Amino acid sequence: MAKSSFGMRRAIRMRRAIWTLLMLVVSATFTGTARADSRNQDVAPDRASVQVQVRAAAQGWYDATGFFAGPSNPNYAVGFGDPPNPALHNWFVFDLSVVSGKVQSARIEADNPEPAGLPLAKYTLFDVSTPIETLMTPHYQGGEGALIFADLGSGKAYGSTAITDPLQSPVVVALNKAGQGAVATAEGGRFAVGGAYSTSTGYLFGNTGGVDKVILVLTLRP
Repeated sequence: MAKSSFGMRRAIRMRRAIWTLLMLVVSATFTGTARADSRNQDVAPDRASVQVQVRAAAQGWYDATGFFAGPSNPNYAVGFGDPPNPALHNWFVFDLSVVSGKVQSARIEADNPEPAGLPLAKYTLFDVSTPIETLMTPHYQGGEGALIFADLGSGKAYGSTAITDPLQSPVVVALNKAGQGAVATAEGGRFAVGGAYSTSTGYLFGNTGGVDKVILVLTLRP
């Protein structure tokens, strides 16, 4: 009986030791996981995106002869190829002096208060190599103005949209990667885009002289 009792006590002690060891292992595992989770939260905190709207600071058009009336005419019509009217390319300038952050998406929304003239076509935005101060200066036929007209409708495309309804308003153009990159580069300064309408006789954005509803909508990550 004495030997049997001694064996039982020894077995109980061994089971208690094994149980204690298992609990220590489990505790260490949970502690390590909690610390790892904490480290991950420190490395990748939640950073929500924000949406910013920037209204056009200036806008206008150049015709194929190189004429631009100047800032006194804020009309941003585009198209008008029907003789005797020369074709028009338009442009917009946005002040990004207070904009900062990583550009997640960008689009330009422009009100179209007058039905588009037929035939309907595609409206495309392009980069502008002309200095902004030069772009905003009145020009007359020929010379530099004609070169600016060509610049506004050529070069690197920033995005386009097909006009399928004459009453479509606003006209929305989502900027592609090139356009988003140009916006990011212009942060803290000014950003300009040109526009062309792919038809020789139709037009878009008629009667926009009194309209001040062209905005650049940005989704930014701080």
